[in-house]
Amino acid sequence: TQTLEIANAYPEAYYARGNANYLMKLYEKAILDYNKALELQPKFGLAYYGRAVCHKLLNNNKPSEISTNSFF
Repeated sequence: TQTLEIANAYPEAYYARGNANYLMKLYEKAILDYNKALELQPKFGLAYYGRAVCHKLLNNNKPSEISTNSFF
């Protein structure tokens, strides 16, 4: 978390933490990190995909469709 405060301009850091949260099944936290990565880099396709997967696992089907469509 402290590293992310210092490296706020690096969407890859948020994406990596999103992946870590995903692996720990903390899908809501992962979505927040993927959102931050996308805020910093709107064309970050992998963050859209990660966010879509998390939404799908949470049975939030509409947001996952939006994320998947943005990815492709």
